[in-house]
Amino acid sequence: MCNMSRKSKSEYVAEKRRAYGNAVKAKRSRILDEVCETLGHTRKYVIKLLTGNIRYRERKGRGRTYGSSVLCALGSGCSRSRA
Repeated sequence: MCNMSRKSKSEYVAEKRRAYGNAVKAKRSRILDEVCETLGHTRKYVIKLLTGNIRYRERKGRGRTYGSSVLCALGSGCSRSRA
């Protein structure tokens, strides 16, 4: 696995997608090997990324568990100061 950020990975995939689209079959195979090695993904997943059938997207992450009213009742995250 590589130590690239998600943004840099998506930029890398976008660059390789342009090269992959213009390449002949032998060159495509080398591009696939390079991207698989660099990103650490499987060959099938990389093919989907490079053909544009799937996007390398940013994950949304986990949302808030509690609302502001619950946090205020607990005493953390409330804008009122306690005297």
